[in-house]
Amino acid sequence: MPERVPPFAHDDVGRLLVHKRCEIYSRVAALIMDFEEALDADDGLRSRFLLQDLRRALRSGLAFLTDEVYQELERLEELGGCLPADEGPIPSQRAQELSDRLQLLHVKLARSLRLPYLQDLEQIVGLPRRLRRRLAEERREQAERAKERALEEQCWDLEAEARQCIANKDYGRALKCLRKAARLDPTRAVFQNDIGVVLSLQGKSAEAANAYRRAVSLNEQHPARRTEEWTTSYYNLGVALRKVAGEALRRNDRDRARVHLEEAGAAFSEYTRLTVTGPKVQEARKIIDRIRSQLEELGAEEPEVTS
Repeated sequence: MPERVPPFAHDDVGRLLVHKRCEIYSRVAALIMDFEEALDADDGLRSRFLLQDLRRALRSGLAFLTDEVYQELERLEELGGCLPADEGPIPSQRAQELSDRLQLLHVKLARSLRLPYLQDLEQIVGLPRRLRRRLAEERREQAERAKERALEEQCWDLEAEARQCIANKDYGRALKCLRKAARLDPTRAVFQNDIGVVLSLQGKSAEAANAYRRAVSLNEQHPARRTEEWTTSYYNLGVALRKVAGEALRRNDRDRARVHLEEAGAAFSEYTRLTVTGPKVQEARKIIDRIRSQLEELGAEEPEVTS
């Protein structure tokens, strides 16, 4: 059977990458063995020095490390805080965890070489079943994170394309991009907000208001996914609802206009509560006063204003 060759080894960059990783592996493998011996001897001071050497060896080649090797390095650095500053003993639970992480680092570093005779190193070094399970779990977690990152990049690419389409006044194409991004990442409020912006530009105020409502709801449900300007959705919702109210008044539908104005006033009020400064804050306060006057004319309750 012909020897398997990694796909990237056919070009100069691929060969350089393998060469650099082999250099790192040669240095680190020896340090791992020394580190394991120090742990077995319960030599905390020597273990601390070896961890420092291990960190330097890996971080000096940071550009050549795979994600899983880098993550293993970070875990080791976190555990290193338990090592004594003198020759005192290492807590047994921490010593076992350090030993486990060293074995996993060894396997992941070897796997980064993509060489056929190192693919099954977890069997060669005799990893216990519990560590093989942990290795498999971490592979799945890493694959899931990579999938999430790729999906997020795709969504932001679609959003960037939509912004370019808006600049070119190609609103139909912009909507397609944003709706696809919203389907791929349904908890990201900014896509719904941008859908509302495009619908507003098309003169579809009622549909825009619905999109802004979804953006507001998502921002409230998923605070970790907010953008820096997330409160703008409240302002945009208020603007869209005022337009819908104006359309209702032109149809002489005073009841419908009153409902939309009340909701618009609440949206602007929430925007001023959440946003401390900025030109839109002053404008929102002026709009609230206008809405109050309109509601008085329509015989409705004034919107509650938060100072």
